[in-house]
Amino acid sequence: PPPPPPPPPPPLFFFTPKTASEILSGLVGSEMCIRDRYQSVKVGSPLWFHENPEGIKSFLDSVVGLCGIHNLAGYVDNANHFLQIPSRHKIWRKVVSDWVARLVLEGRVQEKDAYEMAKQLAYTAVKTTYNL
Repeated sequence: PPPPPPPPPPPLFFFTPKTASEILSGLVGSEMCIRDRYQSVKVGSPLWFHENPEGIKSFLDSVVGLCGIHNLAGYVDNANHFLQIPSRHKIWRKVVSDWVARLVLEGRVQEKDAYEMAKQLAYTAVKTTYNL
C-alpha cells in the first residue's frame, strides 16, 4: 500500500493584517511555498478577528490575495470562549458568504465557483488543516 500522506503543516497566526502581509509577501516570493495549493504553509487569523464582522472582512481582504483560500486554516477558536463558539461560527459563515458574494458582484469570481469557495472557507479548510 502507498505510504500515508504527511501531516498537514501547522497554521501560522498573525497579530495584524499588516504583519500577515509583510511575512506572507516574503513567503509568496517563492510561488511554490503558498500558492497553487502547496501545503507547506497554512494561515490562521488571530481570535480577535472573529469577534466582529469587520475584523473577519479585514482578514480576508488582507490575506486571501496573498495566500489563496486553500492555504487558510479556516475558522479557528479555542475553548476559552466555549459558550460563544456557536454564535462565532454563525458570524464567520455569514461574513464569509457575504465576502464571497461581493467577489461575484465585482466580477472577480464566477458564481459557479463561489459556492465551493464559501464551503472551503466556512467548512472544509478547518477540517483539512486539523485532519478532522
